[in-house]
Amino acid sequence: MLLDEGFGTLDDDSLDSALELLIQLKSSDRKLVGIISHVGKLREKINARIDVTNNVGMGMISGAGVENISAIRNQWLLEHPAEAAQMQEAAEKAAKKAAEAAEKERRKAEKAEKKAREAAEKERRKAEREAKKTKKED
Repeated sequence: MLLDEGFGTLDDDSLDSALELLIQLKSSDRKLVGIISHVGKLREKINARIDVTNNVGMGMISGAGVENISAIRNQWLLEHPAEAAQMQEAAEKAAKKAAEAAEKERRKAEKAEKKAREAAEKERRKAEREAKKTKKED
């Protein structure tokens, strides 16, 4: 279960009650409960968490939850080599497709820039001709 929103509007007693209920829910039937929040009190009460921070436009993750995810992922990869290979192949295809799209956009931007330079040069020449024509008439 993943919960998002609303914790910031709770008073301390209600927040404590909600946290207690989530802890009970998690401990019953091996449920996984995820919470998305900016509320400091939640950070104090929940040790296994993933903290997401902005690092020069890139999301960085840290915390005990990240180590747990990495261990689980690595174990899964060892136990499912065929699926892991398929995932790797799909990731490589996606990366190649993204690189091709980026290259296409770069070429498109380069072409538009060249066209703009040519138009500016054409306008500059036209202005020079007009200036010479006006000068001759004087």
